[in-house]
Amino acid sequence: MRYCYIMMAAMMVAPIGVSAQNLKGNVESYETAINNVHLVKGNNGVLNLSSDTVVDGPVASLTAVLLDKDGRPVRSETYRKDNFGVGGVGGPFFSLSSDTLRQISGRIDTETGGMVFFGNTVWPEALHFERRGFDYEISWEEPLMWTDYKYQDGKLVQESTMGNQIISQSYTTTYEYNNDGSLKSRVLENKVSGRKERIDYYCHNGRIDSLEISYYNYMGTETVAPSSRNSRGNINNGNINNIVASAASTAAPSDFKRERHYYTYNPDGTYQIRYLNDGTDKTEYYDSSDRLLKTVLPDGSVYLNQYNDQGDPVLVRNILRDKVDISKYDSYRYDGHGNWTRRRVFTSDEDGFLIPEHVEYRRFCYRDGEKYESRAFRNMKLKPWYAHVIVSPDNKDMEIHIQQFSMGVEMKDIDEDILNKLKMLPGFESDGNGNYTLEGHPLIISKIVVAE
Repeated sequence: MRYCYIMMAAMMVAPIGVSAQNLKGNVESYETAINNVHLVKGNNGVLNLSSDTVVDGPVASLTAVLLDKDGRPVRSETYRKDNFGVGGVGGPFFSLSSDTLRQISGRIDTETGGMVFFGNTVWPEALHFERRGFDYEISWEEPLMWTDYKYQDGKLVQESTMGNQIISQSYTTTYEYNNDGSLKSRVLENKVSGRKERIDYYCHNGRIDSLEISYYNYMGTETVAPSSRNSRGNINNGNINNIVASAASTAAPSDFKRERHYYTYNPDGTYQIRYLNDGTDKTEYYDSSDRLLKTVLPDGSVYLNQYNDQGDPVLVRNILRDKVDISKYDSYRYDGHGNWTRRRVFTSDEDGFLIPEHVEYRRFCYRDGEKYESRAFRNMKLKPWYAHVIVSPDNKDMEIHIQQFSMGVEMKDIDEDILNKLKMLPGFESDGNGNYTLEGHPLIISKIVVAE
């Protein structure tokens, strides 16, 4: 049931995808590895999307989440394939699902790590990813993106997300509470574009009656809802081009109506959410464990979701403004605590067909049991970034380029014009003693004079 006090556990969506996991047992940390998949044609050369045609591929990303003693996230770090070093003969990240071993044959190319299929050779099951463990090596000292969570009086008050790419997307989510402890608002700000998303909660007797969503551009002007957002009203993560474009979103007209959600509760703990002004006007039906059971549209269309006996999703239909996203999950495996450690994920393509997308593996570190050695959550020393000040010989024209490599001659004295331009960069800070940082990275400023 959606109570104002615990609502954020189900609603909050950090930019790197950490959300409520319904974990069982006293979990200290867990890591989720996502493997890309390869589709293999059958004997007749036909691509048959059945379970025995999907082969695990290289690790695409890994997200590590550290929890406090109360099971709340403290920090999450995401590494992508660029951050993984390849070690071992044939690339240690290749693996086979156990349900493919009977039919798939081939070998791994020791130079490319790719799969070469041949004959009727059967791979030994020892190649399975789970049996080999998380056999990865993180070559960078820094994750691609990370989020820190801050609590006060037992309540989440801030999430801060930063990235490790030049002028990466930085987010800050702040939570405000009423005097009775119920959730008052949630504000997500993109530090690059200045765009803000605000959710105001209206509660009664500790439960949400309704919420209202509004959006603002970098000038503080309210805008219409961005087209690139998901069903919970969160700005999608997109790339830098999407973020810059979103800063110029259309201002809301005078007759504009904000999106609102209305909650209705039943005696048995189930409840419904009615969406207004979101482009769907849908009604979602939830059970007492906050699982979305079905969605009903105004024209009477009904979309059902399915869960397995452990309560994990099997088939989920997400109704958006302009489409229906369908996700299918199968091949679950569980540890002794009841947490899933493996599942395969299918998503719908433009024609509505379910296509295998990736395989997810999780491993857990329990405070009272199993442990593993993680490369995550180390004290990071971020590598320097470089601000190249490119000037013409007469000093009339000047540009500043941010790079990850060094060029030109380092400048010890920074004049006011250069400093003012640097201050326009999101995440730029100066300690007043000639030391500068950009999104936490030491910033070294160099000068390059362009010849005539």
